[in-house]
Amino acid sequence: MDPTHVSGMVVDTLIDVSFSFVPVPGVPQLGSLLKDIIHFCNTVQVNRRVAQKLAERCIKFLEGFGSAVRHAITKEMRKLVGDAQTTLLRHQSNMITWSKYSYWESLARYQTISHGIEACHTDITDLLDQFQLVGYAEIISHLEAFEHGKKLDYAESTSTLADEETGSQLAQLDTHAKEEAAKLIQERLVHQKETQRHLKGVHDALIKTLRTLLDSSQSLLPDMELKGGEVVESSEQPDRICEGYDLKRGVYLGKVEVRLKVLRYVPFKEKPREMEVWTKRFAREAGLWVKVWKVDRGRYIVPFYGYHLSKFSSPYLVTRYMPEGDAITYVAVVEPAP
Repeated sequence: MDPTHVSGMVVDTLIDVSFSFVPVPGVPQLGSLLKDIIHFCNTVQVNRRVAQKLAERCIKFLEGFGSAVRHAITKEMRKLVGDAQTTLLRHQSNMITWSKYSYWESLARYQTISHGIEACHTDITDLLDQFQLVGYAEIISHLEAFEHGKKLDYAESTSTLADEETGSQLAQLDTHAKEEAAKLIQERLVHQKETQRHLKGVHDALIKTLRTLLDSSQSLLPDMELKGGEVVESSEQPDRICEGYDLKRGVYLGKVEVRLKVLRYVPFKEKPREMEVWTKRFAREAGLWVKVWKVDRGRYIVPFYGYHLSKFSSPYLVTRYMPEGDAITYVAVVEPAP
């Protein structure tokens, strides 16, 4: 049977055939839960390929369950039915919520839905194994197909996030959904960088979508640790050299001019302990800046955009670039004492 977009009538028939006259408490409810999950898989807005694989597992379970349970009504079987009902009830509840989302809401919550589908798929595959409805080779083959579909869904959603119109669509969502979308894009930027798929065209397009989202909500990035190329140095040479660190300029999200406070490792190349101490101090300072910014939000301090920590490059803090310099310089030059 082709499980792609299985009609409600076919599912009802399967449930009637597989679950009728089975003297085990909870069996009809189990069939109803599977029916709801299949319906979600057929109407899902994103993650369509992995949802199709989930529907396949549900159909496989429906086809084999009735016969197995009718021929082996044991105490263990009754317990498995109860456990299965509890497990699928949780997934059904999530999917009912997700099915109400628009396409753009679904895209913003891509990660949540993806993890939910994968968790449900894993649970149903485990049930197939526990009820001994399929063999080991079939499970392995299906899991490979599921992973392939997952990669295709991932690539498709990344392409959509990088589309020129996506930012304006996501900007119309509520604050929580926009934050989830921003977090998703940051994760994609990091993944591109870690897997060396840092394609400039895609990267720049994702950055643009991210900037549109943040502008619409008047907020900063949900993850203040900048790991996906959110900031680019304007030049290799520092504007100012201080003890232990350099001050450089950079560009944040392809638009905002920023100041980078870069920890200088040069004096500590042969002194790993000193370097470790400086790194810990830097991490502590970054953490304090994040906490202060979340409370202050620019009322008394310049905008703080985040920080970068890496084993392969010097860490730095990122703040708004102020042409007049630091506070002391500004007061001395712009507002000198009478």
